[in-house]
Amino acid sequence: TPVIHVYHDAQSGKFPLPEYLTAPRFCGVSYSHAAELNRTFHIVGGGAGAPLYSTRALHHGVEMDQYPLYTEERNGRALVVARVQWFKGIWESIQIAQRAGVGLDIVGPMDHIQGDPYVPFVMQFVDGKNIVYHGEVPHKKKVEMMQKASAVLTFPHHSEAFGLIVPEAMSCGTPVLVKPIGALPELVPKEHICGTMYHAVRKLRDAVDDRLISPAECRAWVEKDFSFEAMIRRYNEVISDAVGGIVW
Repeated sequence: TPVIHVYHDAQSGKFPLPEYLTAPRFCGVSYSHAAELNRTFHIVGGGAGAPLYSTRALHHGVEMDQYPLYTEERNGRALVVARVQWFKGIWESIQIAQRAGVGLDIVGPMDHIQGDPYVPFVMQFVDGKNIVYHGEVPHKKKVEMMQKASAVLTFPHHSEAFGLIVPEAMSCGTPVLVKPIGALPELVPKEHICGTMYHAVRKLRDAVDDRLISPAECRAWVEKDFSFEAMIRRYNEVISDAVGGIVW
């Protein structure tokens, strides 16, 4: 019986391919993640006559009915949904918002690591008006905040295997500005990729002024490639290939 191995998180280090896996059929959750798995398990290349395998990408999909399209006027603020931890880039998002002259709402836990010095460092910039920390919020509240935000910011320091907040927010019609790291550039139109602080500030101002992308275009982007239905199509293709004896 063919077995498909789907990894959902980053793998660190280098591991040999188990001997019993003569046809590994590995899958990652993005092209970037798949390439990382290739490197981790040494499954591409090898000596003369060695089998050549490659990891396939199975992007996640969101149930779009849980993230309704919002077409009303936005609140002119940016939003970050992430843990208050250094590798999530909260401080970078604060700097972007401040330089753009745009308010920022932060949603996410900060008590996951006791005594983490990054938390008080970030909280010193929270003034309750321009920079507001909301803590963890219920799903319904999170969706409402994504719907009303002018833009969502995602600027982590580590390689994200996927990044579900991106299609969730864009399903609501809200543009997401990302750092070109890990899977994030795969998930947004190229105009939303911000290689420098200058680009991020300019793009955020464009989003607040409704010059970046329409809500309908945001949602259509998700519906095409990152909806639950699109994910099911990809899984069906991979399963059909495996059942048909195809090895990758």
